[in-house]
Amino acid sequence: MLFRSDEFIKNLEKEYIKARVQQAEIMTRIQLTEEEAREYYRSHPKEFEKPATITIRDIYVAVPTTRQGGQTVMNVGADDDTKKKIEDIRARAVKGEDFVKLVGEVSESPSKANGGLIGPINVSELAPQVRELLDKMKPGEISDPIRTPTGYQLIKLEVRTTAEPEAFDKVREDIANRIGSSRLEAEQKKYI
Repeated sequence: MLFRSDEFIKNLEKEYIKARVQQAEIMTRIQLTEEEAREYYRSHPKEFEKPATITIRDIYVAVPTTRQGGQTVMNVGADDDTKKKIEDIRARAVKGEDFVKLVGEVSESPSKANGGLIGPINVSELAPQVRELLDKMKPGEISDPIRTPTGYQLIKLEVRTTAEPEAFDKVREDIANRIGSSRLEAEQKKYI
């Protein structure tokens, strides 16, 4: 048991000495000046950009289905009725009826519990056809009914943000960590 304890103490001393040498000899060489941080920020704008986002509300109405021969079947008449229903809901919303109230009244979407609210969503993560649809809309606008595989959906664009750089003060520490890590690695290699 004594041997292991001595070895443990030696390893501990070794690590302590490494840490002290690193602090005294290396850390002083990797300090980042304010001007260096600002220059890094200016020359790497994409690294500190908040992505463009959208926030929407949705109403979803499913087309009723039946089971025939072990398969799910949609009735054309039921599809037409559901399309008429969603068109009527859209008309009510466009005339000024509260969209959140309509969500609560008719939506079958999982987002119904929070008034149909979805987002913020990173625009780059949207399917191309959804992004294209939303690009044509302004906040407050309501889409035409959208046919989904199982029903119809309305989307109201609530908020759109554009991609913009984070404020320097918010990313200053991140910049210091990035540059400090790369400098530390280089200095350790030189020292060793």
